[in-house]
Amino acid sequence: MGRDESYFQTKKRVDNLKTFYIHLTIYILVNLMLFYFLSSELAIFYFNYKN
Repeated sequence: MGRDESYFQTKKRVDNLKTFYIHLTIYILVNLMLFYFLSSELAIFYFNYKN
């Protein structure tokens, strides 16, 4: 395995980890917003109004 090949494998792994953590962060933020909305009084008013 050459030095360049090792560098590109490491770069690919870092890029994959970076992408994973970006998606994980977005997933957590969206779920926190949904939890906040569904647990707030606004959601209770909205669902009572619709029914």
